Amino acid sequence: GDLPLNMAVSRSQKWIAVTNNGQSVQSIQLIDARSEKVVHTAIVNKSWYGLAFSSDEKWLYASGGNDNWILLFSVASGKLALYDSIPLGKKWPEKISPAGITLDEKLNRLYVVTKENNTLYVIDTRTKKIVREMPLEAEAFTCLLSPSKKDLYISLWGANKVLIVDTKE
Repeated sequence: GDLPLNMAVSRSQKWIAVTNNGQSVQSIQLIDARSEKVVHTAIVNKSWYGLAFSSDEKWLYASGGNDNWILLFSVASGKLALYDSIPLGKKWPEKISPAGITLDEKLNRLYVVTKENNTLYVIDTRTKKIVREMPLEAEAFTCLLSPSKKDLYISLWGANKVLIVDTKE
């Protein structure tokens, strides 16, 4: 693609997912890490930075850009298949735009930060429902869980800092 914005590596390091977010066709590519070959390309209407594999490597979550949803792909036999989407709100012109995402499978939580409405969304991955919305002081780029999963680190590019959020609140 013309803007490979982010990559995620699966737990076993078998797969690499790449999100392409430029002006041409947007896509999510699946790469076999051992052979270093693109094995599948899934065309998407809109996407942005966020990517997260499930630990069993059967699922890939991807930010759906200005469509304001998270895309859920099944990963099987070297192919990505769009399985579902998790809406955060109505599509553009409603300004949400999910950016970075991270997954806590033990708690069935997907953390999503946004770059248009400056919000942290916490989603229950079983029900695909938003369980918490937390306003942020500026647009966010990405988020990562601490090794203990007690803290969520959020890069606030509009505030030039990293915010630490207690995930137990």
